[in-house]
Order: sequence, then structure tokens, then C-alpha cells
Amino acid sequence: MIKDFLRFIRLETCLFISGIALSGYLLFNQPDWIMLLLFATTLFSCATIYSYNHLKDKKEYKENRSLNPYAVKDRKDIPILTGLFSFLFAILLPFHSFLLFLFLFLFGIFYSATRIKSKFFLIKNLYTAFSLGMVFLIGASVYQFEEAMFIYFGIVFLFGWLLNLLGDIRGVEGDRVAGVKSIPVILGYKIGKRIAYLLLLFLISVCTFFSPFRIFVPFLFAILIFLYFDLHKPARFSLLLSFILFPLTFLII
Repeated sequence: MIKDFLRFIRLETCLFISGIALSGYLLFNQPDWIMLLLFATTLFSCATIYSYNHLKDKKEYKENRSLNPYAVKDRKDIPILTGLFSFLFAILLPFHSFLLFLFLFLFGIFYSATRIKSKFFLIKNLYTAFSLGMVFLIGASVYQFEEAMFIYFGIVFLFGWLLNLLGDIRGVEGDRVAGVKSIPVILGYKIGKRIAYLLLLFLISVCTFFSPFRIFVPFLFAILIFLYFDLHKPARFSLLLSFILFPLTFLII
């Protein structure tokens, strides 16, 4: 049951996204107690949106033969409780950070409720990329906005696009049956992989140029190798692990 619950809230992805928020914070601020609020707010809000998305995507998960027992039981209490916890932590953040969080939270609920990803091509990719960029910006801009934040927003946007694309390549058959208009479904599996290769090579170049992001280069090369051999789980895990280790590296430094 614990394993099913962790899959229901997508804990590994929640930790990845929380790592993005902390990475943004540590790139522009010194460590302090606000980090704990950011981590808790992001973790619980992600758990809310992913568990709610599970409830709304029963058809897709059923086609993928991965329908979670918590979704079968229609456990609406879980996204309600995690959403409440996310707001309890978020209201302690600076006011502008709370407003950004509120916008992103409601945006995520709207995205899941409308299942808009099955209606329009590239919406799923754009949503994930934009959301991860916003999470980074919320963490970075807790005390003030700087021009460099928006450059890094673009880099994180591409990481978000890559994360979504890797998931789409892995789940192309289930997405095709469920009617999700992903890149591999519309353009084909091979073209989807080629786009991922190009994005990986571009990110390797960008991360090499921007010194704070050089820690990602080995992970990106690993993803490139795993993807070539169709090892989709290790490829996705490498990307998730990268942003979990990134803020830890800053704390050690």
C-alpha cells in the first residue's frame, strides 16, 4: 500500500520538482529557513496535482495497465489534504512568492481537470516546461528579481520539455490508445527520439557554457546513452536524480 501511495502522488517527480525550487533559491540566495518552506510547499503542491491528475486520467492509466489502487478507490481525500498542507506552508512565503505559487497551483489543477493535453498537440510539453520554469523562478525570486533568473528560467524550461518528452517516448503506446497528442504519437517514435537527441545535445552545450549548470552534463550524457539503447527508465531516473542532487551540491559548497 505504501508503494501504491508513493506512485499515486509521484514522489520521485515531486522530489525532482522540489529540487528545482531549491536550486533556484540557492543560485541567488544564501541558505536559510525559507528553504524549508519552499521545499514543503513545492512537495505538497506537486503531490496534490499529480494525485488529482491520477484521478482524472483513469482511462489513460488503465490503457497503460498501471491504474493505481488509490485511483480505483477514487481517493479524493489525498489531493485535498496535500493541497491544504501546501497552502499552509505557502502563506508563510513572501507575498509575491505566494501569488506565483497560487497561480501555478490553480494552473495545474485546471490542466488536470480539463485533460487539455489530449485535445491539443504540444500542450503537454509546454505545460510541463513552463511549470518547471516557474517553480525555479519562485525559488530564485523569493527576495528579489534579477535579470539572470529569466535566462536560467529558459534553461529549466528546456529541462522540463526533455522530462516530458522522455515520458512520452516511454509511454507512446498507452498515449496513442488514450488519445493523448504527444510528440511520439503525432510525429512517430523515431522522430520523437531524434528531437530528444537534439535537445540533449543543445542542453549539454548550454550547461557547459553556464558554469552553475555544469553538474548536469554527466547526467545528460548518461540520458543520451540510455535513450539510444531504449533504456527509458534509467534515462528518466538520471534526469530526476540530477535536480535532486543539484541543490545538495550547492549546500555542500
